[in-house]
Amino acid sequence: MALGADGRVRCWGRNDYGQAPETVPMQGIIGISAGSFHSAAVDSGGAVFAWGAGQFASIDWPQYGQSIVPAGLAPAAQVDCGAFHTVARLRSGGVRAWGWNNFGQCAVPAGLPATIQVSAGGLHSAALLGSGAIACWGSSAVGQCAVPAGLGPCKAVSCGERHTVVLLETGEVRCWGSNRSMQCNVPIGLGAPEQLAVGGGHIVVLDSHGLVTAWGDNDWAQCVVPAGLSAASTIAAGGSHSVAVVSGRPRCWGRNDFLQCVPPAWLDRVEAVAAGEMHTMALRSGGAVVCWGNDESGQCAVPVGLANVGSIAAGAEHSVVRCVGGAVRCWGSDEWGQCDVPADLPSIAAVAAGASHTVALTTTGGVRCWGGNSFGQSSPPVFGSAVQRVVAGAFHSAALEADGTVTAWGRSAYGEASAGTDLSPARGLWAGRYFSVVERAAVLSSDLDGDGRVGGADLGRLLGQWGATGSGLAADLNHDGLVSGADLGIMLGDWTSAGV
Repeated sequence: MALGADGRVRCWGRNDYGQAPETVPMQGIIGISAGSFHSAAVDSGGAVFAWGAGQFASIDWPQYGQSIVPAGLAPAAQVDCGAFHTVARLRSGGVRAWGWNNFGQCAVPAGLPATIQVSAGGLHSAALLGSGAIACWGSSAVGQCAVPAGLGPCKAVSCGERHTVVLLETGEVRCWGSNRSMQCNVPIGLGAPEQLAVGGGHIVVLDSHGLVTAWGDNDWAQCVVPAGLSAASTIAAGGSHSVAVVSGRPRCWGRNDFLQCVPPAWLDRVEAVAAGEMHTMALRSGGAVVCWGNDESGQCAVPVGLANVGSIAAGAEHSVVRCVGGAVRCWGSDEWGQCDVPADLPSIAAVAAGASHTVALTTTGGVRCWGGNSFGQSSPPVFGSAVQRVVAGAFHSAALEADGTVTAWGRSAYGEASAGTDLSPARGLWAGRYFSVVERAAVLSSDLDGDGRVGGADLGRLLGQWGATGSGLAADLNHDGLVSGADLGIMLGDWTSAGV
């Protein structure tokens, strides 16, 4: 759904219950919301409209009246759709809810104080009160209604399917409820990783001591690092398995139904690894490639004569390599043309592989994509500067530009391609199946001109303010109110350091 500046609503996508009609007749709309199979809107006069599942009997999907607006509903200021229920905040500050109520998600607490926002989740509802407190009701099977004790004043609330998120007035974000995969929960105390690999729903990092840590989706024990594993040199993460190289030999753990965790016993001298949905690749010293695991689409059938490979990438069911001279070779599933390397492809510096598409970084900093493009994942945008790194998720792609900007394109059903401007400057970028990971660059106070490094231009700016006193001086690096030798010492300590 989208709300235009003209107050009209546009819908597209799945429409089997009438939730996304080509034409929505209402005008003067000021707010919209989409549920699992229904939609709702509120207009400038406070009237609420709803459409989609819930208006008629059905034998193939339950109808709970979630799109039947209660008769006599008082003027509303906001409406929000849950999975199978709808919640409205009235202009008076009161709350009304309707639809499926098996877990009490429509049972607004009696005596609820005036609210300033409401939100509807899968089987629960929440409200932000005028005092900044949060009220939740409905299912709390995984703690989604268990508001943390001592929670400070909030200024926004949002319900997920089985969890709740709030923005505190301090700017801090707090969450509670389901966190099954926990791939967004960076372990406390984790140091700066030497390497990071992102799988389908888990993350693996390698520190400077060769120790491996993993977290996130653990349905196949892909985050259970083998006891005693140490001194690893490189890592990879697949759909549901993980790989580390120790003393030139790969160690694998996690999902193994296609023997993707059973490398050939003779395999040694491994310098790099890559992991697909259910297959694994290894690059040996000398440029040879070895693959094992699921080979139903030929993704493990390394082309005869392939040699001098410089880097490797594994998609869901295809494999990609970049040869030392910059040429690219692909094999495996080609259902969407992901293995059809363009004839005019220039010299390539790096490659990445998604579920059904391939991404390549040219030696001049350009990006080329081919294969599946149902969500625009193979249609890169125009970049503001040369690209330094490319990654691919299942149906999205992303790039890290030289100025630290992160740009993403393709499917963003889970926000995986919604790269915000607050990510810049960044210096690391990775992609999982349906999520993206960014390492933000350190911001150097000595970088007065904001170019990402400390050099002569910054020194010139400091000398231009030499001896100045007062607050807010850019060159007052130690914040003592005076630009002097102490600030020069800080700058020299950062000299030639890069923030990007």
